[in-house]
Amino acid sequence: KKRTTFIGPWEAFQRFKSCGIDEKYCLLIHPNQEIKVKGVNIFGTFSMPTDYTDLNHMGFIIRFDNEISFYNSGDTDYTELLGFAGEFKPDIASICINGGFNNLDNMDAVKITKMIEPKVVIPCHYDMMVNNIGNPLIFESFLNLQDCTSKFEMMAYYEPYIYDN
Repeated sequence: KKRTTFIGPWEAFQRFKSCGIDEKYCLLIHPNQEIKVKGVNIFGTFSMPTDYTDLNHMGFIIRFDNEISFYNSGDTDYTELLGFAGEFKPDIASICINGGFNNLDNMDAVKITKMIEPKVVIPCHYDMMVNNIGNPLIFESFLNLQDCTSKFEMMAYYEPYIYDN
């Protein structure tokens, strides 16, 4: 029987267990740690905690068997340390732009995108809740104003994005 593997930092791991997920299907991951699950390499990256109540924020670099790599910033505040993800040369990056709760705003997300230099950048964590929004079209404008070489891609609701390298 095929099972889903749940991967996350300590707080997520505890949440998996509290939801009744058998611990044998849960993997704990830390920043700067790499694990391989079913042919997929997952590397935990640093994310700047947005406040002291949750110090387990992480980003992830995911490299698939076809060598396509994906970076997700996770919830994070701005720090130049996020540029480390660029060493993995991600094809696609999903960067938070919501600006609320000390997350990256549009301009800080552009700075990170320029450091990482993904081929494609997808804004995320916007339009999620009242007073925690970021406009992805402003993010796109800032990318253009800053001569960013990453291609902007805004995902449509309920539709997949197919990356064509």
